[in-house]
Amino acid sequence: MLVAAPGTAFAHDNLGGDELAVANWMLVGAMITIVIGILAGVWAIRSGQFSNIEESKYAMLDTAEDFDAIMAQADERELAARTARQEAQQVTKPQSASESPVGGQQQKQAHI
Repeated sequence: MLVAAPGTAFAHDNLGGDELAVANWMLVGAMITIVIGILAGVWAIRSGQFSNIEESKYAMLDTAEDFDAIMAQADERELAARTARQEAQQVTKPQSASESPVGGQQQKQAHI
């Protein structure tokens, strides 16, 4: 374990011109990574990976065995959300309507 530990750097170590050896290997690694990424992008374009990205979600639903049950659940959730929104709007409307006449009465009393 002690062999793998880095030692202290002295002022005259590595006088052979290999001060940038690690930087050179990092550059080579980065270039290889970029080339692999470009090749993967070219492969994806040529094989049609980006041609119709919306198709996969419809294909998933078409191959589902219980498609009708999935759609029924989605319709129930949508109906419940719509009902909850309407109830929330009905609850907030009477409160705002009841507050405005009270404010108007208080303003009338203040002017008298």
